[in-house]
Amino acid sequence: MPSPGTVGNDFRLKKSWIELVGMGGVIGSLIFVALEVRQNTAAVRGATCQAIVDASLSQIQWFAENDDIRRLRVQIVEGAQQADFTAEENLLITADYVMTVRRIENIFVQIREGLVPGEAVSRFRPAANYFEGKYFEGFWTEWRPSLEPSFAEYFEREFLGGR
Repeated sequence: MPSPGTVGNDFRLKKSWIELVGMGGVIGSLIFVALEVRQNTAAVRGATCQAIVDASLSQIQWFAENDDIRRLRVQIVEGAQQADFTAEENLLITADYVMTVRRIENIFVQIREGLVPGEAVSRFRPAANYFEGKYFEGFWTEWRPSLEPSFAEYFEREFLGGR
């Protein structure tokens, strides 16, 4: 018959092994969860980048297929202002500017949330003169208050030369 001290030691030894196996299971589960989170994060980043590309391509397609907006853009580059256009033309130009600013705002938010790299904006910048001229100045003055202040400041710094 085993002595009382031996029974207690056997029990403690078994209990220690059970606790060790339990800790191993917990650690294994944590590693699995970490790998799943990492994989999910990569998938979300990939989907976000694809959505940015899709939005940019949609806007390019809209511009390429829209004779009116191309004609109006040429007039704006040549110095035309809001008063030089009809109400319908002004709506079309405003829609074009809103679409572009909102696309950039979306990229800004994705960068801030860590879903896309900081250089993502530079990959999807509009033409160098897109935000120049009196027409855009008037649009920006009216539109800026509707934007999140941190984005508006970023936009002015990055796209409007700090104005």
